[in-house]
Amino acid sequence: MRNRYMAQTSDRSDASPRNGPSPPVVVLVVDDNEGDCVLIRSLLAHASSTTYDVHWEPSAENLEERLRSCQPDICLIDYTIGINSGLDVIRQIAGFMPYLPTVLLTGQVEPAIDVAAMQAGATDFLEKSRFDSQILDRIIRYSIEQKSNERRLSALVELD
Repeated sequence: MRNRYMAQTSDRSDASPRNGPSPPVVVLVVDDNEGDCVLIRSLLAHASSTTYDVHWEPSAENLEERLRSCQPDICLIDYTIGINSGLDVIRQIAGFMPYLPTVLLTGQVEPAIDVAAMQAGATDFLEKSRFDSQILDRIIRYSIEQKSNERRLSALVELD
């Protein structure tokens, strides 16, 4: 089965009221602290606009296999995952699933990390102490839409 983030295929924007309710947004949290995943799951349970199905991956080992089996719509990636850098994980994901949105999460308040996240390919950056359910919900929805638009533009360029 091909992943929708590897090639230009159908995306979540196909759902509309006449087509029925949208399936849940699958979120993969890559963080060595399970408590952060529990908090994210709780925050997203209170998001009013979307239903979320949150999964947890505690390490970057076997991440490609986990991504293929989980088929997430977005990944939330901790800046420090054991001995790995979240920036390296984002680059790794971009190498085999270029249209999968990734958001870097960190407890550190450093503008340089924000810039590095964008350069690595993250669709957004969140300081763990500065978001609530509404902000998290919006960032997820906007990141998914951003990558969907990138995929559409890429398909148009290929047709040209």
